[in-house]
Parts: sequence; C-alpha cells; structure tokens
Amino acid sequence: MILRSYIIAAIPRSGSNLLVRQLAEAGVGNPGEFFSPHVRSNKRLLGNLKSMDTKEYVCRVIKNYADESGILGVKFHWSEYKLNSKAVSTIVNKDTSFLVTRRRDLAMQAMSFETARSTGIWDPRWPVNSSTIQENADPKNLDRLESTAQMIVNSEICWHNEMRKRGITPFECVYEDYLKNPEELHRRINVFLGISANKIPDVEEAPAGKTGTMSWQQEILPQLRTRLEPLEALRPPFSIA
Repeated sequence: MILRSYIIAAIPRSGSNLLVRQLAEAGVGNPGEFFSPHVRSNKRLLGNLKSMDTKEYVCRVIKNYADESGILGVKFHWSEYKLNSKAVSTIVNKDTSFLVTRRRDLAMQAMSFETARSTGIWDPRWPVNSSTIQENADPKNLDRLESTAQMIVNSEICWHNEMRKRGITPFECVYEDYLKNPEELHRRINVFLGISANKIPDVEEAPAGKTGTMSWQQEILPQLRTRLEPLEALRPPFSIA
C-alpha cells in the first residue's frame, strides 16, 4: 500500500536519470522508470507489463519499490504517462507531488538526445542499448536537431497542460542548477516532498562531457541557437515551488 506518491515528469535529456538515481540513494520512494519499454532490469524483477494485467503490475511495483514509510516515486516521460493511463489513475491521487525535470539550454538538450539516439548511450553508467539506436539520428544535422528540439518543447507543453488541468504546482528541477548546487536542490526537494531534511544523498559529479562543449558542437551552436529562437518563445514556464 502506498500512502503517498510522487511523479518525476521527465523531459528528454534533462537530467531525470540523475535525479532518479539520487532520490533512490536517499531512500526517497525508490523511484524508477517502471513503465518504459526499454527498462529491462525492471522487467526481470517485475515481469513484462505487456503480458500481465495493469493492476497486477502496479501492485508489484508498489510491493517492490515503495519505501518503508509508504512513499512511491515513478518516472514518466509524457508518452509513457499517456499510454499507461490505468496505472496513472492507480498511482496518482490528490496528494501526489510532481517533480518536473528541465534544461535551460535547449540546443545542448537537442544535441544530447540525438547523440544518445545515434550511440545507444543514454547514461554513461549503463551499457549500450543497441535497441534504441536510430539510423537517422545525427547530432550534427541542423534539421534533425530542430526536429528534436520541437519534440522536447512539445513534451514541455504537454506536461504543462496536464499540471494546469490537475491544478498542480510542480517542483522544477533544472539540470544546470543541479550541476551548480546539487545539495541545495535536494534540500528544496525534501521540503517540497515533506520528508526528513537529513536525507541528502552523496552528490555525484557531472558525467564526463557534460560540463562543456566539444569542438563540433561549438561550430554549429550559433546556427542552431538562431534556428531554435521561435521554439524558445513557445516554452512554457513551470512554477518553481
């Protein structure tokens, strides 16, 4: 049984994996991306969502991942959230908190996504996931990057509209802020979730390659930023708790 839940509303390449890892380390609801088709480790433990009743699968998630105080954390990308409406209706209630992960630098965010799609490396701590490699991915192609940025902004808009519909004020977790002051971000998350302030995880350093830009990125960034200006204007502001 869960007494309280929180949802990590993930925007692609905004540090949601990092946030999940840190919250799990702190023992705050043991969050996970339980409804992603690519999370094979969860399937081994919980069984395949496609082959069982949604209610049974959700019960397994709760049994295995709710913490001792009855808190459950679940990460959803927008598409997963919409595809698993039955699970969402079981997990989400009037007391559910929402954490939204975001990244200010849309251009670098788009590059990060296309790089991951072309290499199958979504997290430097995970093995290459060859099933996610896309032949048409190209982190140096401006048209592809603009299309990816559009997808990212659409995701932000969908989450924003969902929050408004539910009357929710989410907590905004900004990737760049995490890198600057991770301890402060976790303290604010603790306050937002109403948990013990001494639950601060050991802060991990930014993965290699995340603190700067490579030469090929520097070459195309000015053009890309110019092309993304109309999209930047469409990005909805999320209220900061």
